[in-house]
Amino acid sequence: MLVYLGSSDLFKSYYKLDPGQVQSIQAFTFLPWSLKIFYGLISDNVPIAGSRRKSYLLIGALLQFVTMMVLGIQHCETHDLATWMLFISNLSIAFSDVIVDSLMVIQARKFPEDGAEDLNAFSWTCMSVGGFFGSIAAAILTEKYEPQYCFMFSSVMGLVIAYVASRLNVTLEDDGRDSRAGQGSFLDDVKRNFREM
Repeated sequence: MLVYLGSSDLFKSYYKLDPGQVQSIQAFTFLPWSLKIFYGLISDNVPIAGSRRKSYLLIGALLQFVTMMVLGIQHCETHDLATWMLFISNLSIAFSDVIVDSLMVIQARKFPEDGAEDLNAFSWTCMSVGGFFGSIAAAILTEKYEPQYCFMFSSVMGLVIAYVASRLNVTLEDDGRDSRAGQGSFLDDVKRNFREM
């Protein structure tokens, strides 16, 4: 919500775009969210530094930090850079969302009785509380300050996620099912994933 309100204000107030143009740009920047199945296939079948979850979460968090810092400190003549930074930011957040969901599934499988329900309830509670306070922060920041402050605050959150991801124990991402991945070609692994789905 914070980045969405900040970017709406940026395009409307600073670039003087009409609502139709702003909506078109935001539709483009949210396009990465519609490709989430591919992020799961990539993370399941292409490990980075021996990790299928932690490494992608770190990369996504650092991309979030960099793109939001660029928007926070860069004042551009045109809206093109802002559009691409928002696109990359949404790509990193969507990819990270898939990684977190897969970690939740792995942990829920380890505790089949009550683990899935408790973990899901805890996750949705955290998202609700975060969304509530994020909306309040977004309202205050966009009303009283320039949109760059929204982006700077969001960049700090990227660093927080990167720190938490760096502390993630790699054994949490092993569910015993990933041992078959990487034994064949990427295409073989993708076919296997589709069969399992």
